[in-house]
Formats: sequence, structure tokens, C-alpha cells
Amino acid sequence: MEKMGFATIKFPEMRDELIWYLRELSDLEYQKKCWVLKECPENVQDGGFDYVIHFF
Repeated sequence: MEKMGFATIKFPEMRDELIWYLRELSDLEYQKKCWVLKECPENVQDGGFDYVIHFF
């Protein structure tokens, strides 16, 4: 088995996704706009609360 150091991240894309979801969960205004009112900005591709739950 390969030894991993502290600086090595096995799945960097999943780490980025986790950070994105944690930011969504911590932002009440974002949740109201995108998840409740369905008024996400055009440049935001949001899957909604469902994607966050499935990720975890």
C-alpha cells in the first residue's frame, strides 16, 4: 500500500466539491435565492439541496 504524505490529496475534485457544498450550506441568502425561490444567477449551476445530501 502506498504511503501518502500530508500534502497529497487522493481525490482533489471531491475535496473541491465538498468545499463548494459546505459553502452552500453555510449561506442562508444563497439557499433562499437558489433553493427556495429558484432564482440562481445565470453563471451558477446549482443542483439544489438534493445534490448536497447525495454527496454526503
